[in-house]
Amino acid sequence: MNSYSGSYLSTTTTYYETGHPRGEYGIFVSNAKGPGSLVHTYGNDMADAAYYIGACPDCNAVLDDAHGQGSALGYSGTNSGGRLIIQNSEFDHNKTGFSTNSQNNDDAPSPQTGICPTGLVGPLGNNSCWVFRNNFVHDNNNADVPSAGSADLGPPGTGVVISGGSHDTVVDNRFEGNGSWAVLIVPFIDSGPPPPVANCAGGLKDLPLFGIGSCFFISSTNEITGNTFTDNGGFGNVTNGDLGDLGSGNPGNCWHGNTDTAGSITSAPIDLQTTNAVCGQKGNTAALIGSDLTRQVQCATEIFGPCLPGVGTYPRGGDVHLLPLPAQATMPDPCAGVPTNPWCPATPVTTVTSTSTTSTTTPGGTEAPVAEPAKASPQLTG
Repeated sequence: MNSYSGSYLSTTTTYYETGHPRGEYGIFVSNAKGPGSLVHTYGNDMADAAYYIGACPDCNAVLDDAHGQGSALGYSGTNSGGRLIIQNSEFDHNKTGFSTNSQNNDDAPSPQTGICPTGLVGPLGNNSCWVFRNNFVHDNNNADVPSAGSADLGPPGTGVVISGGSHDTVVDNRFEGNGSWAVLIVPFIDSGPPPPVANCAGGLKDLPLFGIGSCFFISSTNEITGNTFTDNGGFGNVTNGDLGDLGSGNPGNCWHGNTDTAGSITSAPIDLQTTNAVCGQKGNTAALIGSDLTRQVQCATEIFGPCLPGVGTYPRGGDVHLLPLPAQATMPDPCAGVPTNPWCPATPVTTVTSTSTTSTTTPGGTEAPVAEPAKASPQLTG
């Protein structure tokens, strides 16, 4: 698919039962070259993601004024990179608010990288054209959501997860009330045999730790800057807070200019905005194996099995509670100011009384005399 656009779209599901058909995605875009635009949209109650844009190394798309709720993931983007902007949107009351990742699956080609196409430098001039900006990400602590497949591995209580991604920019957003981590950067591990279309491009293949057929994607060169944080890390496990970085690449991820309304930014490892403030350097990130953050991410996701006793406490899915579809802002009247046509007929809007005729104004702005008895009362018609 090439160019596309959509606006004033609402997607929801009203039924979920384990083992039965379910709504897995709300608004779904795959293998599209763009340019693409999704504006003024809503999605909830999805077993995978309320929004999905994936399988596009240069998506050339904008997601603007989106609202994703009540889903395993408010947004999922697998192997989606290049020019992709997510802005002015809200992600709340999901298990995980927003997730973008590399994966060695049928959403080829991998990896997920926001590096700009040749000749472009990106909105911030940092060679990143994948930008998450001016969004509100809050209260993503809901484990009682529909779930399916790998989306079920999303860490509950997390605002934004970059998993195996690179050259992504997270800037000028608000993160509030996410119980685990507001922003978490981790590697992505595919352990199963891949489909024929996938070849572990951009990843490390067959690492002994994960076995034959595995593909390991490093997260590196992401920039997290200028964001505001409030009351994150409420689950209270060690490392829970504003920022978490398990990136192991060189260059590493960089974190700077972020603020917490209560005072100091909380992070794991500690002082990320000191040790990893400068972009383009390796920095001092958490050890991949054996760190507190690694144990906590494993406990939250249960990717390698149940959480070990005493390591941490995270909400687990119980009875699914579907969110009702809230009233949405409707699109403007498409007939306002438009001449009369088959789609906008000359339906009377108001009448003005005179002694002999009434001047009737139509949506197209024309006037026509309408016979009416003298001294009739003003009325609304049509």
